[in-house]
Amino acid sequence: TISILCLAHKPSTTSQYQSVWSLFLNFLADRGLTSLDMTEVSCVGIVCDFLAYHSSLGKQYRTIASYRSALRHPILFTCGVDIRSEASDLFMRGLFNFHPPVRSRPMPLWSLASLLDFLCGPTFEPLESASFQALVRKT
Repeated sequence: TISILCLAHKPSTTSQYQSVWSLFLNFLADRGLTSLDMTEVSCVGIVCDFLAYHSSLGKQYRTIASYRSALRHPILFTCGVDIRSEASDLFMRGLFNFHPPVRSRPMPLWSLASLLDFLCGPTFEPLESASFQALVRKT
């Protein structure tokens, strides 16, 4: 049963989740806590503290969200607490607003027709009189 349950995730995901669990256990140990201290009342708060700590280290929102996902099932199975609660959802929303994800810049707009006109322009044509650098740029 356990081997089939372990197939729920790809090996790379399982490895990543195990490393997050290890980070979480170290976080608990640094604060003098154990998994036995994870009561239903305190569990979500401890997890949110863990996520806030890693956010303060400069980890991006998406990384923090993956940490929460990685912790969900181990905490559910060991402590009987589902950390996907309204409180943790509000925490994640606040974290998103506090440190929004970096968005990539949109691709610049260009037109194939404009590019072909540029390559047929005086810098590149006639080929016989174009500089070597212009020919390299054209290719």
